[in-house]
Amino acid sequence: KAVYATKDNLKAFEERRADLEKQEAEKLASANKRSEKIAALGTIIIKAVVGEEGKLFGSVGVREIEEAINAAGGEVSKNEINLPDGAYKQIGEFLVDIQLHSDVTLSVKVLIEPE
Repeated sequence: KAVYATKDNLKAFEERRADLEKQEAEKLASANKRSEKIAALGTIIIKAVVGEEGKLFGSVGVREIEEAINAAGGEVSKNEINLPDGAYKQIGEFLVDIQLHSDVTLSVKVLIEPE
């Protein structure tokens, strides 16, 4: 909604902008802290039931990766994990992209091993 650029309205606008900038800075600092914590975990190992030829019964998707990272001491949610090719259906080592903030992304090495 448009308002006149009076002294009071300009003051309210500047206060609101300062609050929003402070909130954004706090989110960025939190994301950087979480990124460092996740990066310090190193390789995330996920055990899965495997059939012949190294194919998984089921798949390892965002939920399993989230649980493994959080269990290892990281802090991530499902919507921050990016799997452009979908869930993994074989054992092996994969790089998973995590976007914690629009300015904070990292790649985590995930190793899927047979149980």
